[in-house]
Amino acid sequence: MSKTGQNCEKLAIRTRTVFVAVLILFSLGLFAPSQSILSRGIAGSVAFWAGSQNGFAIGGYDPVAYFVAGAPRKGVDGMELEWGGAFWRFANEGNRAAFMADPNVYSPLFGGHDPVAAGRGSPTEGNPHIWVIHNRRLMLFHSREFQALWEMDKEETLKLARGYWSANDSNLAD
Repeated sequence: MSKTGQNCEKLAIRTRTVFVAVLILFSLGLFAPSQSILSRGIAGSVAFWAGSQNGFAIGGYDPVAYFVAGAPRKGVDGMELEWGGAFWRFANEGNRAAFMADPNVYSPLFGGHDPVAAGRGSPTEGNPHIWVIHNRRLMLFHSREFQALWEMDKEETLKLARGYWSANDSNLAD
């Protein structure tokens, strides 16, 4: 075998070894791309992810705005409240009042974690700009790819995500 052929074979072996190692780490939950350290607010056993940069639930976005404005809107300074052990921000007083009246309607399903990632056993914070309202519940997705996977099989994704949270003694599936 030529020297070039030997180098190609060594490269192929290294590539397979790295691929298998990453696959094993991912399956054990020791490696999850873009998974950040989360601070959590607790409501009973419900945990809402709070952005590590600002400490507000769902990164400081107004959860009511998704329903009334049909788009994510950043909450404003001074328009906050504490619920479920987390601090929430709102775009205006009306949205804050609506949330106070019935927070379970507006708070995101799975505590703002991506349902696809949770269903795979690796809960990851959702991106406030990648979202859907399904069966009158707000859900956030980590990436456009995960949102596309959700669209392919919504009910199976919900089933897997609920199974993950149930197995981990959490009410996040409600």
